Amino acid sequence: MKGGRPLLHAGGTAALGHPTRAAAGEATGTPLRHPLYLEGIEQFNRQGYFESHELWEALWKGEAGPARSFYKGLIQAAVALHHLMHGNAHGARKLLSGAQRHLERYRPHYLGLDVDRFLAAMKRCCDNALAGCGPTIGPSLLPSIELQPPSGRASAVDEKR
Repeated sequence: MKGGRPLLHAGGTAALGHPTRAAAGEATGTPLRHPLYLEGIEQFNRQGYFESHELWEALWKGEAGPARSFYKGLIQAAVALHHLMHGNAHGARKLLSGAQRHLERYRPHYLGLDVDRFLAAMKRCCDNALAGCGPTIGPSLLPSIELQPPSGRASAVDEKR
């Protein structure tokens, strides 16, 4: 448990703490989107970059499968924006580079995230901020995460990873 949050989802979880379709009464073991992943997205979209990093870090620590590097990329993207908002250009550049490196293999989509669109939005935001606009970034430049498909299940592309 970290910060009062359980690291594992109660009521039917796979060995790594990921809810499965089988836990939801279905026959396959395909992962659903973990509640901490979804909470992290909510925080990210509210510009709670440090908070989203904390939520995704809890997932990353418990993940040994193919999603581990994906979560690390999201963590680094969130921390890059946190640094950017606090005027740390060097830290933002370094972490954006790491996020790109970790998320690259999940293109074009993974766990409902349009990785290509997300990385382009991150790059556009950081490039504009680092071009001299300072730590104040217009809301229209801040990236957000919208998941597809809305069913909450991994897509066929996601299941192959």
